[in-house]
Amino acid sequence: KDEFKEIRDSMKLTKKLIVHHRDVDGTCSAAQLLKFFDFEIMSIKDPFVTYDLANELVDKNPQLIIFLDLAVDEHWENVITLKEKLKKTKIVVFDHHVIRKDLNDFGIFQHRSRLDYRL
Repeated sequence: KDEFKEIRDSMKLTKKLIVHHRDVDGTCSAAQLLKFFDFEIMSIKDPFVTYDLANELVDKNPQLIIFLDLAVDEHWENVITLKEKLKKTKIVVFDHHVIRKDLNDFGIFQHRSRLDYRL
């Protein structure tokens, strides 16, 4: 898909950030990406994007944010606000949780096996 090509090209950016859930699957997902790419890491306790986390990410102003193992659509309004404040930032979500909101409609690349099977 074209979206995956865009993600591959985004790996060349210099200011990249992985935000992952601090549990085993989130940490393992981050470790897999770190094996091949250089990222700043944020390991978080809550498995979703809080208002405070969104503000912290705006302050960091990365070129690319990859969310791993986070139900970012559980508080999807925070993610949409984040995208609006970081217009030039590419936001990518790789997750396996139950889908509450498809964020692809908001310019956020959201890949979930459950979403892909549903479509």
